[in-house]
Amino acid sequence: MLIDHYSGPSLYTSLEDGCGVCRQSGAKRIDWLRTFPHVIDPWAIKECDAILITHFHPDHCDPYTIIPLSETTSAKFIGPKLVCSKLKEYGVPEDRIIQLKWGESKKVGDTTIVATETADRTLLFSGKEPPKKWKMEHYVF
Repeated sequence: MLIDHYSGPSLYTSLEDGCGVCRQSGAKRIDWLRTFPHVIDPWAIKECDAILITHFHPDHCDPYTIIPLSETTSAKFIGPKLVCSKLKEYGVPEDRIIQLKWGESKKVGDTTIVATETADRTLLFSGKEPPKKWKMEHYVF
């Protein structure tokens, strides 16, 4: 299993694009510099039971990981509502997407995955238009 595996390069986020960290810090943009080389080729992974994705930020819900693993493995992709929407955009077959809400669980092999509450306040500030009345369970496990 993989959890929030990130295979991508450095990132650029902006207030204009709904960056939660930008809203929290007052920055107009942030350049996230990847300081460690990525040594795992996601295209080389041929066996994986599940990919767990905790929330929709691009360094967690990463197309550089998701697209290769959707093509080279038969893994299930597990995440909350907004992650599942992104997975569909990335071309993951719907029969391999499992949406979990708080308190729900899914058994994969010998492991039981339980969706639990988080306190990631950055998500409150993320998105083009942060919802006026948001439901945290739409964002994260």
